[in-house]
Amino acid sequence: RARLPMIRHFETDRGPYVTNAVIVAEDPVTGVANLSYHRSMPHARNALAASLHSRGHLWRMLQTAQARGDTLKVAMVIGAHPLFMLAAAARVPFGADERALAGGLFGAPLQLVRTPRHGIGVPAAAEFVLEGTIDPHAHAEEGPFGEFTGYSSDRSTNNVLRVDTMMRRDDAWLVDVVGGPYAEHLTLARLPREAEMSEKLKARFPAVTAIHYPNSGTHFHCYVALKQTRDGEARQIMLALLGWDPYLKNVVAVDSDVDIDDDAQVLWAIATHFQPHRDLFVVDGLPGSPLDPSSSADGTTSRMGIDATRGSRFDGVRARVGDAAMRRAAALLASAGGAAR
Repeated sequence: RARLPMIRHFETDRGPYVTNAVIVAEDPVTGVANLSYHRSMPHARNALAASLHSRGHLWRMLQTAQARGDTLKVAMVIGAHPLFMLAAAARVPFGADERALAGGLFGAPLQLVRTPRHGIGVPAAAEFVLEGTIDPHAHAEEGPFGEFTGYSSDRSTNNVLRVDTMMRRDDAWLVDVVGGPYAEHLTLARLPREAEMSEKLKARFPAVTAIHYPNSGTHFHCYVALKQTRDGEARQIMLALLGWDPYLKNVVAVDSDVDIDDDAQVLWAIATHFQPHRDLFVVDGLPGSPLDPSSSADGTTSRMGIDATRGSRFDGVRARVGDAAMRRAAALLASAGGAAR
């Protein structure tokens, strides 16, 4: 740890943690890499305890290595360029190399170097790079850690990453990501999720104009704006979104004139357009996030859709200030020496 500083983020954490580590694993046949974030804490002098609780692509690669009777060779990159960090957070199909995505964000191929022992391609510009192996049969207690929900979680796969070598800059900086329910962590995960779901929804449902995952919902809430052309369309869109994103619990659908980046406007739409007996549906018994403290013991959760669109039978008339009155007010303000906005 003298060569790799770590921070204890919350008093409930088991110990100091690396929160900004991107684990790089390459397919031994194709060379295609997977990038993903995994919280890690010291376990021994040359080992980290890590959690793969999302059971995503890295977990899948570990299971494949286990079936071969092998360990999974990995590199851990700490302190890379923000665009590399963003690419690592992207949700792409299995078999897509996020390093190529990083190159697309840069507008030029990502410059790679090979790690000295296992030859894994990692960014040439990084503060720290560790390489080693994850043994599918080795486990160590990991957690609790203050997660994005705002609660301390000890739900973990308790994997062990044995470190073989470490490279670092002479004047290396530790680039940390604040965990817990804070904007830095949530925004890093939110942006790729919004991009993915926006692309999927708009391709299938042209009525969709925008989607937003508010940080206040810690990945579990989503707002979708649409220009509804027929009754029931909002419900259909919400069901698709709840089916595509395994983390989502609650979706709110609103009309396209509601600013979904503004929680207050979404709540106003719920208050004035939504009737619980008519515009709410719940689907129970679906897999949920393992870090959701409210989920059932078997890991399942309920999911809810709230239709806060006006619908075809809505007869409310929006109260508005007319354009002529706005121009007159601006002129009066200007004549009084003020600045119209």
